[in-house]
Amino acid sequence: MILQREIILDILLFIIFMYVGRTYISEVRRTNELREEMSNEILLGVDRQEYESNVSREEELALKVCKEEIQRKRAYLDKCIDYNVKQEQYKEQIELTEGRKEEGLQEILKIGQLELDECFKDRNGLKDKHPDCFPKVSKSPNEKNIFRNSSVNKIKYFILFLGHPRCGSSIIKAVLDAHPHVIIATESNAVQIWTNHVKKQIKFDRYDLFNILRNRSIFIADKIGRNVPAIEKYYTLQLPGLYMGEYKDYIHVIGDKEGLLMNIDRGFDDSEEFFRLLDRFQSFVGYPLKFFYIVRNPYDLIATMYLYSISAELRQELFTNNRTLKSTQSLSNMVRNHVASFKKLQRHINHYGERLLTLYNEDLISNPKLFIRRMCNHMGIYCNDYYIEKTSAKAFSSVTRSRYSVEWKQDAKNLVDTAIRNYPFLNRYSFED
Repeated sequence: MILQREIILDILLFIIFMYVGRTYISEVRRTNELREEMSNEILLGVDRQEYESNVSREEELALKVCKEEIQRKRAYLDKCIDYNVKQEQYKEQIELTEGRKEEGLQEILKIGQLELDECFKDRNGLKDKHPDCFPKVSKSPNEKNIFRNSSVNKIKYFILFLGHPRCGSSIIKAVLDAHPHVIIATESNAVQIWTNHVKKQIKFDRYDLFNILRNRSIFIADKIGRNVPAIEKYYTLQLPGLYMGEYKDYIHVIGDKEGLLMNIDRGFDDSEEFFRLLDRFQSFVGYPLKFFYIVRNPYDLIATMYLYSISAELRQELFTNNRTLKSTQSLSNMVRNHVASFKKLQRHINHYGERLLTLYNEDLISNPKLFIRRMCNHMGIYCNDYYIEKTSAKAFSSVTRSRYSVEWKQDAKNLVDTAIRNYPFLNRYSFED
């Protein structure tokens, strides 16, 4: 009986222990859950505070950006308003300038007409005696541009000259300009005229350029070129009975004796940029470019340039007394400059290929008729016997060997001789020939 009571007591104690233990475990779990919830709430509160702080900073930054954008737009609006005001002022200035320009143009045309009438005074007398030699052509600068007339403008090529001064290019220009269907201006610098108008954004087309070249041809034929000083004599560039400064019926060829390609003082430009410039110029004129390169013995060429650097009186005294001009640093500089230019000229020759005709000054003297026919063939024009006879008579009777009028130092001669060997277009020359 006692044993049973103890067993029952043990069972009751066990049940009580299990109940208490389970309750304790539940409380512990509940406590842990509450602790975890409190921890999460604490962490959540920290995150929310940080989040709100970040949002506040972003709003401030966005507000700042908006303010800056508004300021920029206000500044742009102010500029637009200022631009519109200036544009109106500019239009007023343009209208005023256009009015003045029109007045100035009329004045220029009036003066130009008076000058050209004076130019043609003597020629009008010749027309009465030689009507076939001087056909009636328009000569007034205020006429309608003849090059816009398709019956006159039959142009096939635009001609430019390559090389140095004092190579006979002036005579050759006169011979070409005397052809009834050719107009060659004298050193008008056609390429530079075009580039200047492009840079200044002035309205200018190819017909305006052609008219400038034609008026230059008329001016030179009538006022300049009567007597041109050579080293030992004067020679005339006039060719009576032909068409210098004139044309007959239509024009096949037009060009310029300089066009950026014949000035040793500026230096020859052989850059790719320059060649691209000429390509753009060709597109502007609308006709293929063709070139003449007039070559002269480099010794005579350099000596002539050197002799022209002194006064005419001293030059005449040298020839009269058969004396030579002493070598100076100026001559040495000329030799170096010319030798350097030959390399660039060779590059031009290579670049232009068949578009360029190389002619030798000495051939104009030894066989002028063949020389002139070669030029005509290069331009694709017909030259009759009368033209050939009249123009070939203009050539000198002998070569002017200026090299013997100058004292040459050996180092200068060595430089020239090296250039003669190095460049094919000079191979035919020497100091002794």
